[in-house]
Amino acid sequence: MKKPFTLHSGPITLRHLRLSDADSMATYANDRGIARNTAALPSPYRKSHATSWLKVLQREYRQKKADRLHLGIEIDGHIVGVIGIDLDGQRGTLGYWLGRPYWGQGIMTRVVRLLTAYAFRRYRLVRIDAHVFSFNIGSARVLEKAGFKREALLIKHFNKRGRLIDELIYVKFRR
Repeated sequence: MKKPFTLHSGPITLRHLRLSDADSMATYANDRGIARNTAALPSPYRKSHATSWLKVLQREYRQKKADRLHLGIEIDGHIVGVIGIDLDGQRGTLGYWLGRPYWGQGIMTRVVRLLTAYAFRRYRLVRIDAHVFSFNIGSARVLEKAGFKREALLIKHFNKRGRLIDELIYVKFRR
């Protein structure tokens, strides 16, 4: 098992996820608005979904796999969201979700800044990109405020439940 990992920004802690986080994850991720805005989160999102995914992460932590870093967003002792970077050579792809009660407070912008700064240093990445559905204006604004620039608009690019969705690609380069 890797040593406990944490990053802090005021009252926000980013840390490795634990099996004991399944209840909190299920509480906050079980929201159609979150599922609508994410590529893979099921709806309804149940504790069994969280537990299955957390077991995969636990196995990767033990095996010290370095191809992705997924962290819980902890506020007041509860996991209220997840952020992660999938690594591919000198490129990373960012993904995240945050529980609705925490939207519009600048939390995700702080978290994105914190994790991307860490990832550029730790993994010597050249670029980090993020894919956002074109209707997800809030997520696009988070990325822009965190220093990402819109790189592309992919028309009818993502197939979600049989519906083709336009996708925006945002990118941030190492300075």
